[in-house]
Amino acid sequence: MNKRLRNLVVVICVLFMIIGGIGLGKIFDERYEDNIDIVNNEMDVPSTQLLGELNSVYGSIEEEMKEQVSNTTNDTMYKDYYAGAYIEGNHLIICVTDKKKAAKDSLVMYAVLNNNLKETGLIPEQGEINDKNIQLKSVKYSYNELSDTQNDFDKRYEEIYHLYKEGTLEYQLLYSINGFAISQEKNSLTVFITDITDEKIAMFETLFGKHEYVDFEDVETSNIEETVFRRNQ
Repeated sequence: MNKRLRNLVVVICVLFMIIGGIGLGKIFDERYEDNIDIVNNEMDVPSTQLLGELNSVYGSIEEEMKEQVSNTTNDTMYKDYYAGAYIEGNHLIICVTDKKKAAKDSLVMYAVLNNNLKETGLIPEQGEINDKNIQLKSVKYSYNELSDTQNDFDKRYEEIYHLYKEGTLEYQLLYSINGFAISQEKNSLTVFITDITDEKIAMFETLFGKHEYVDFEDVETSNIEETVFRRNQ
């Protein structure tokens, strides 16, 4: 059997899929409700101008949160408290594991927490965006943690996928794993499995380890909206 390769497929980020009412998040977890001020509790669809302004702020924050490029994986490393960002309705949600640390470390994060982003120059004087459109959300896991586990899974897969004979449950699992994706909205790492079963999930946890921030979805029914590692067969 020829060794199968993984291609990195960049699927359009949720930040660019809001127009027309498309968005990953419908409801926030009750744990985070006190961290987010949703105007009128409605999922308003942003105008093209507002969406562009939100994306501009997102890009600036992403650049500020970058620390370095990993020597081993060539992936971008971020501040240890940063957990990514996404657009929901007409809000840009910035995820952090520690609000106080973020505000102390970053002038932009401090401004977001204190609703005075205009002083940083990130919000245009003549625009639709305002401080109420930018929110901080407290989450448990940093982007680096999720990314490290994603890389570990990818490496582990390459090490073991050829070790099991056809007909075994290990073989069935490994040949039905379609990819791994970080969900910034759910603060989790998703494993996509074709024809998913409880037995396959149990076998995955046996081979790759069990992590509370890992969830599983059937690739046939999932809407993959973030970076995914896929296999070529």
